[in-house]
Amino acid sequence: MRKKLEILIVSAVLEKGKYKFDVITSSFKAVTSILLSQKDIFEKIPSCAIITSEQLASTDDGPLTTGLTKDLISNFGKQNEKDIKYFDEQGVLLYDGIHASAFGRMSYIYRTKGIRLYLLKSGAYITVTPYCYIDHRGFEFVQEEVDKRDHENLKDEETISAFLRYALLPDDRKKMLLNEELIKFLTSIKKSFLRDYYVEYLFHPPDVDEISPFSKKVKATLWEIVLSKSFQNRWGNEMQYNAMNYLSKLDITPSPGQLIKYIKSSAENSTLKQVLDRIDTLEYNLSNQKQDIFEFKPNFNGVGINGNEIYRRLQKFMS
Repeated sequence: MRKKLEILIVSAVLEKGKYKFDVITSSFKAVTSILLSQKDIFEKIPSCAIITSEQLASTDDGPLTTGLTKDLISNFGKQNEKDIKYFDEQGVLLYDGIHASAFGRMSYIYRTKGIRLYLLKSGAYITVTPYCYIDHRGFEFVQEEVDKRDHENLKDEETISAFLRYALLPDDRKKMLLNEELIKFLTSIKKSFLRDYYVEYLFHPPDVDEISPFSKKVKATLWEIVLSKSFQNRWGNEMQYNAMNYLSKLDITPSPGQLIKYIKSSAENSTLKQVLDRIDTLEYNLSNQKQDIFEFKPNFNGVGINGNEIYRRLQKFMS
């Protein structure tokens, strides 16, 4: 996974620098491969969950029925679980574009529409349109499949780009950075949990809204890569600074332990000024969010690395 993540972060920085290289194909394949290797992130995908007010009322045993009584009447929810239908194959949710419907204000408890992107265990990407209403009639949640692509058929930059721009529906598709979205796929996967309420098929309430151990590991590994001596030697100081800044702007932050290790790694056989320069590097790239440094300017030693050279090294690194 480490090499594939390194390909992704280097490709992302090149894309941010607006170079006209194909930095999508290899990173998309790398991300797909990483996801398919993580079997524990896949779970059942709901296609339909409907419960009427009458069905809910059948679990009442008087005007003040408690939760425990409802559990006993419904056999701890198993009686109503039959109302939930699933897709044939397990998948992982990569993009959640659910939003409130524009119409019916204050006429529903809640009403939504939108788009979601899943990766199935078989390697197919499916796009679904979720629709949900919660009102006096009850709860109805339906996800309809509108597009399905096997990852092996997404072979080139044009096809992958067209697919992702269609599936993710950003506000401005032309400005969308695809590698940035791929990084978000890996770092935003939610932790699985046992759903006890219908609304949890629609969204994650705060008490169960937690990033998965896999995504936490990806975030930590990205920083391990970027702060490593091997990354600096392979791509140069300027590229390392840009990668730090890139992750920071995505709100992917290093742990205190990683920062200390990075600083200490330069302490041996270094002057005080060199150690302080390394601290200044961290401060500049992690704190100065108003500054956009993706121009491959000369680094602190007066030597810069241009995008053409970085891309050449990337091709060699992938071979």
